[in-house]
Amino acid sequence: MIDSEDPLVWAEGIKEVWKKDRETRLQEAELLRSSYKKNYSWAKQSKDLVEKMVNIVNQGMYFGGNFAADLCIFVFISNQ
Repeated sequence: MIDSEDPLVWAEGIKEVWKKDRETRLQEAELLRSSYKKNYSWAKQSKDLVEKMVNIVNQGMYFGGNFAADLCIFVFISNQ
């Protein structure tokens, strides 16, 4: 993993990956996919969003009367 916003750092990291043999790259890619799946689940993120939406509707938490806009504001505020 590369912890940088600098494109030159990313380019160097990519070059390092390509220096590795194919089997090593495949193993590392699989490990990364497995790790990512554990931390970021579409099912869980979708469930959490639906729960937030239900709470908004049930609590009558409207900021201005436009549900779509209110939902965006609520999700933004919730993620701060």
